[in-house]
Amino acid sequence: MKLGMSQEDLAKRVKEKLSVIQKIEMGKIAPDTQLCRELQHELKIKLLVPRKETPPPKTAAPGEVTLGDIIKIKGQRDEDATH
Repeated sequence: MKLGMSQEDLAKRVKEKLSVIQKIEMGKIAPDTQLCRELQHELKIKLLVPRKETPPPKTAAPGEVTLGDIIKIKGQRDEDATH
C-alpha cells in the first residue's frame, strides 16, 4: 500500500498468480526462497535473514582429532594466509 501498488500489480511484477499473493498476505502459505527474493526487491523490504549455525555436538574422545577438526584448522590457516 505504501508503494501505491495493488496485489494484482505486485503479482504481475513478481510473475505470480494473484491468489498466491493473497494467500501469502493472509498467512495461509509461505513463499519459497526465490519468491521471497523477488518480493524483497519489489517491496523494498527484508524478508530473509541469515540463519545462525549451531556448532555440531562433540563426539570425539578427548585428545582425539576428527576430520572436522582438520578441516577447521586448515580453513583457519588458509584464512590467515590471505589476510
